[in-house]
This record gives sequence, C-alpha cells and structure tokens, in this order.
Amino acid sequence: MRSLGLTLLTLGVAILAFSSFSMIFREKAIKIGKVEMADPNYKEVSWIPIIGGVIFIAGTVITLVYRNQEKV
Repeated sequence: MRSLGLTLLTLGVAILAFSSFSMIFREKAIKIGKVEMADPNYKEVSWIPIIGGVIFIAGTVITLVYRNQEKV
C-alpha cells in the first residue's frame, strides 16, 4: 500500500509540473507511387492542476498512514 502512496505522490508532482502535453498524429494525405505525403495533426492534452494537488495529497496521506505497517 505504501508503494501506491509513493506512486500517487510522483504522479501528483508530475501533473503539477506539466499541466499539458502535445501529441502529433500523422495521417497519410497523398500517395503517388513511392512518394507519400503526410499531414501532421497536433492535439494538446491538458488537465486541471488541482487534480495533481489532490492526487499529491492522497499519496502523502496513504504514505504516512502505511509507513510503519509494512515493516512486519
């Protein structure tokens, strides 16, 4: 359970640091013989930074609650 908390902590920090990222999709537009032209489509994925804060706090709570229970 502690590893889940640490994973959530890391994910929360990453979401707070990077509020969005871009992806490029290439679609084949024209193909004439061996010549092929692609049309890049850009898509930006973004999320609310508050979600990163909530995930960070949840990871912190889980890590602190289970810090001594896994030493068995």
